[in-house]
Order: sequence, then C-alpha cells, then structure tokens
Amino acid sequence: MKNISKEILVGLTAVITILVFIWLFSFLKGNNLFNRDDRYHSIFDDIGGLEESGTVEINGYKAGIVRSIKYLNDGSGRLLVTMGINRGYRLPEGTVAEIIPESILAGMKMNLDLGRGPALYKSGDTLQSRLNPGLMASLGDDIAPVIEKASQVISGIDTLMQELKLLLTD
Repeated sequence: MKNISKEILVGLTAVITILVFIWLFSFLKGNNLFNRDDRYHSIFDDIGGLEESGTVEINGYKAGIVRSIKYLNDGSGRLLVTMGINRGYRLPEGTVAEIIPESILAGMKMNLDLGRGPALYKSGDTLQSRLNPGLMASLGDDIAPVIEKASQVISGIDTLMQELKLLLTD
C-alpha cells in the first residue's frame, strides 16, 4: 500500500472530487440524498410562475419542495406538479395544494391548506388544487373601476380646457 503511484492518487482524487461536485449540485437544487420524502401530486390549469425547487409550506413552515412540473399530454393543457414533503407530515383528506405569491417581488410558492378528513393521504396520492391569483391580480381587479373613473375625469378636463381655450382666443 505504501507504493501507490501518483497517477492512481490523482485519479482517485479526481473521482472523489467529481462525486462530491455531483452531490453538492444535487443538494443545492434541493435534493438531499440522505433524506427521503413522501411524494404528492397536484394538477393545475395554470401554475402562475411556480418553479421546480420552489418552497412547499404548511401553515407558513417549510415542509418540502416542488420536485417536478410536467405538462400532461392528454390535450387538456394542464400541468402535473409533484411535491416532496418531508417524512413525518401527515396530510388529512381534504388537503388542498394552493399556489400563492411568495412576496410582491419574488415568485410563487406552494401552500398546503390542511383538510379536516379523518383519513390520511398516502405518498403518491393526488391532492386537490387551486391557484391564488395573488395580491397584484386582486389589486388590478379592485383598481379597474378607479382607473375607468379617472379616465372619464381626464376626458372631462380635456374638454373643459378646449372650451376655455376657445373662450379666451375669441
């Protein structure tokens, strides 16, 4: 064992470095090779900007991540979102997977609204889903009538200014 050639040491170092790099890259993506999680699915018509490795929360506490988002090729245009939830979390029947804004500037995250059912979902089950339109979308709906009124006021001011101009030029 004392006479290991330098080429073998360099080769072993390279292989170990590559394996550590692969593990670290996987870890940074949110995949921990040592922790197993339960997988749950949810089907959405629109995911509103949710991305893989996004946060999945239960009552504001990070309980897992979004593992994958896949397009369903059944002609419906819907998307299948797979969530990895840390083991130890039991999801009662009636739990709803809801996509909500993470903040005004950040993207979207998944929130699990726990149901009240006596039975529990098992890993691999499909949860109900809904998309929360978010703060900006609801503000847009609330502000639309105000914008319409402001447009009418500006149009009235424009008409008034034209009449005033005609009066002063005569």
